[in-house]
Amino acid sequence: MKNLFLLILVSPLLSLSQLSNPDCIQLKDITFYVYPRNSSDQYKIMRAKDKQIEYNLKSGDSTVYEIRWEKYCQYSLTYISSSETKSPTQQDVLNKPKLAYEILSVTRNYYVYNSYLDKVLPGNIEYRQMSTDTAWLKALKTPTNQEIFKVINENPIVLKRNFKDTSQYAVIYMYRPHRSPASQDDYYVYFGEDFMFWALHKTKAAFRILKEGPVKIHAKSGEVESSVIIDIQFGKKYYIDCRIYPKTPYAAPEIRLEEQTDGEIGFDTLWGGERSQGAQKSTKQTKLPGKSG
Repeated sequence: MKNLFLLILVSPLLSLSQLSNPDCIQLKDITFYVYPRNSSDQYKIMRAKDKQIEYNLKSGDSTVYEIRWEKYCQYSLTYISSSETKSPTQQDVLNKPKLAYEILSVTRNYYVYNSYLDKVLPGNIEYRQMSTDTAWLKALKTPTNQEIFKVINENPIVLKRNFKDTSQYAVIYMYRPHRSPASQDDYYVYFGEDFMFWALHKTKAAFRILKEGPVKIHAKSGEVESSVIIDIQFGKKYYIDCRIYPKTPYAAPEIRLEEQTDGEIGFDTLWGGERSQGAQKSTKQTKLPGKSG
């Protein structure tokens, strides 16, 4: 199960339903397919009563969840077991949170949903969704999903030694300075439409970017949004400073694209060692239950 902090919904058998009032009753006992964003994985998911089983069609691994319908078109998943051997860190992350889902619209062939960590949150309060994705009633013949970025786990020294201007990927270094105000507040940072980094106090992470071209790096809390546009080019490094400032009712994020010299200093001297909680959370975004809807 390669990508975790993601999705788990279903496809309807009914006629078209409108976004404002999707018909979710028949999604409670169904088999559907999901091709997660920022991943090349393919999942077949079987849901019945209070259980949901996802099968990774590439690896052959299976994972079992308990499903609880909180509202008509909202439900949560709690991890039960998996056939895949996991590291102690992965297992610890799986055992703690539950994943929450909100079905947005339903059609004859698919349905669209948002996924969240722990609970569904209204977008006008705090923007905290993990992903927006699609679940399909029938398997797609030629899925087009692909991995766009992934967390780098190598030692930074080894990474610097191996990374060259001829490398077929770019690197984004992301960090939350430890001296920024509003230390108790945090927010999510997105790469385009995909969750990338949990900007907790004194955290950092590095990401390998596998696709060239312009992308929006952004964060939002309440009505306040901050973003930068980066034209990604392989062989280049980018440093993103994720700051936060006190503001009522929610702290305001500020995303900055730093020059390489300043970015290296900010990333390398960040208190807390080579990797911290935010990096671990970002790593597990693709290693948690619910990647498949």
